[in-house]
Amino acid sequence: MVAGFGSQLSELLLALPPTADVATADGSTVEVLDTITDGATPALTALGRELGVDLPVVAGTVETLGGVTFARHRALVPPPLRPDEVVAGLRRLGASAARTGDEVAQ
Repeated sequence: MVAGFGSQLSELLLALPPTADVATADGSTVEVLDTITDGATPALTALGRELGVDLPVVAGTVETLGGVTFARHRALVPPPLRPDEVVAGLRRLGASAARTGDEVAQ
């Protein structure tokens, strides 16, 4: 299943490109896998608007399969936001999300 992290299919089709460790004093990173249909606003964009902040994408890939867009991103969580509150917000909006390095769940 593509819509879930950790499956062989999602890792083959939606693997993130390698990046340097960007989690610094400027923030931590979270990973998100979002399914976008019918022109809906992606969860990462919607959450950023809701919180009034920019959640910069430091790595990402987007694929469309059977008319459904799957987006996988690693995004920076700037202070004073906490990664756990961003993950909770992304999950509330229907995306799979986790702190980078943690097991990703929905």
